[in-house]
Amino acid sequence: MNKKIIQITALITLIPQLTFASFTDVKQSSKYYKAITNLETKNIIQGYKDGTFKPNKNINKAEFYKIAFNNVNYYPEKAKYKTFFKDVDKNIWFAPYIKKALDLNLITYNPTSLEFHPEQPITRIQAIKTLLYLKGIPTPFNNTTKIKFKDIKEDYPYKNIVIAIQNNNIYKEKEYLQPNAPLTRAETAYLIDEINNLTTNTKPSTTQL
Repeated sequence: MNKKIIQITALITLIPQLTFASFTDVKQSSKYYKAITNLETKNIIQGYKDGTFKPNKNINKAEFYKIAFNNVNYYPEKAKYKTFFKDVDKNIWFAPYIKKALDLNLITYNPTSLEFHPEQPITRIQAIKTLLYLKGIPTPFNNTTKIKFKDIKEDYPYKNIVIAIQNNNIYKEKEYLQPNAPLTRAETAYLIDEINNLTTNTKPSTTQL
């Protein structure tokens, strides 16, 4: 009898453990389902108190930088993180992430305004730039790769980021990148999951945090 129990237990441990997104508004049929599930399992993303994720809602800059840094295991100590932005209080929950992004030159001060506007949506290109950097994915400047996106010109200032997107088959189904479009919560999960998968199969350079 005990032998049978041991055999059944051993069999159960060999069965892959399936995980499912717990959010009521994220269906298994969604193209973002896998990414959202993966990040929820790792506690990188959370939903709302009503059990929803609101996948189509734009993610603001404060939320994005927290998620991006948490994804690379940066969890700041409880302290005061002062920046020169007038609208980023040193005690507010997202201040350490904005301070770290400034330290890494991922965001810069606008000389004509000292406001960060944390409530504004993050743009697609700014989000990708941040995620690639934090995961150590190369973004070469001296690359002659032809740009495939119809809305990106050869003199685009973030051409190196666009080339990195192409080289790693991110948005491979898109004809237009729309780099300044706001990022949704679902697309944020997709990008993070895609870039995490890249670093599983490659040896990225180490980003010091």
